[in-house]
Amino acid sequence: MPDLSFLDWLIFLATGATAGLAAGYLGVGGGIAIVPALSLYLQAKFPDFSAPIQIAVATSLASILATGTAATIAHYRHGVLHLHWLKILAPGLLIGAVLGVAIADRISSKLLLYIFLVFALLSGLRMIKGSSITVSARKISNTAVGIGGLFIGAFSSLLGIGGGTLTVPLLSTMKLPIHQAVAIASAAGVVLATSGTIAFVVAGLDTPDLPTGALGYIYLPALLGITITSVLTAPLGAMLVHKSRPELVKRIFGVLLLLVALRLFWQSL
Repeated sequence: MPDLSFLDWLIFLATGATAGLAAGYLGVGGGIAIVPALSLYLQAKFPDFSAPIQIAVATSLASILATGTAATIAHYRHGVLHLHWLKILAPGLLIGAVLGVAIADRISSKLLLYIFLVFALLSGLRMIKGSSITVSARKISNTAVGIGGLFIGAFSSLLGIGGGTLTVPLLSTMKLPIHQAVAIASAAGVVLATSGTIAFVVAGLDTPDLPTGALGYIYLPALLGITITSVLTAPLGAMLVHKSRPELVKRIFGVLLLLVALRLFWQSL
């Protein structure tokens, strides 16, 4: 492990706490908080490192293994996790996640940053507006669901997110109750995070200028700090959502997300 200061660990813990609250309270993936925060940290800590956004995306994806597993277990205990659709999604998720990593490994760090910035800006505007994705309920084939899993896996591993923003609308087209769709999306996030994390480790092994403490593209100190607090705060966020106004907080988070995205863009110039 590298020699890190108290401030370094505080940044990791605070990032994880924010990501966990966002996941549990706002219903958004923790990656939307982890990737920009960790990217800014890495650019400041290792200014000569050529792939900070790849590290941020990979570490964010790896953190989903812990938080997503905790959420999936909770959903399973409540009896809302139906494995039928998960089995259909899983092959596409596994393959798509590897494809997403292959793309992230081959494009420039700046291009990957801009792709994430577009996603962050759209997510922030959607939170501020308070709108949600709506779909018309209809029957779709298992093949279409499997292809959807391929797209979700690739897009999610490319951006370091759990994929819930895509999985839930897809499952809603099959008239699944929202709590069942969220449960399956949580489990789907674990599936694609497993494949994507392994692929990011392998893809980063031949990168020459990785910082000390990195396993492939996974930055282990950040992963440890983020995981510790995100696992603790995700259930807290889920509990608080029933006692407050999540729409107001979601709009505030959306504004902060826009500001962070603009800060990343300014720093990249």
